[in-house]
Amino acid sequence: MTLDTKLRVIGWHAAGRTIDYISRQLDNQYDRSGIYKIIKQKDSLLSRAAEGAAGGRASSRAGQYPQVDKALLDCFLAVRARGRKRGPLSFAILRQKALQVAEHLGITDFAASKGFIQRWASRHGLVNVALHGSGASANVKEAAERMAAIRQQLEGVDVDLIYNADKTGLL
Repeated sequence: MTLDTKLRVIGWHAAGRTIDYISRQLDNQYDRSGIYKIIKQKDSLLSRAAEGAAGGRASSRAGQYPQVDKALLDCFLAVRARGRKRGPLSFAILRQKALQVAEHLGITDFAASKGFIQRWASRHGLVNVALHGSGASANVKEAAERMAAIRQQLEGVDVDLIYNADKTGLL
């Protein structure tokens, strides 16, 4: 059972739902003892969720270097908050950042292997997405603002009178 499902069970129980109701919501896939066990583990499950464990995973083992793990995630989220097209991150860049973080924390036996980065990404539900061509340089925020301005200009125009001129021709 994934962490998201377990959190739903905890929420239903906190709302006063019966175990039978919860079991029916889960299509009777899990027995009553499993549901009771989840409710009993409520505190640890909520703390796992608060620490940022991936909700779609059934288990979440902490890495051997939790300080590096957390600092690397904070760095990744900061870059992503700026817009992923502004600063795409590859596994190689993340590996270098992990090495810098470990050095800063005084961890000497840390290697930041490819496996560490892959497991780190998996723990946090991240995938490596490569940007190609002009997609890597597109300014998404500007494009959204421009589209909003165009829609506002065309507000009173009949839809049948709107055409799209592209490189390949008039559509």
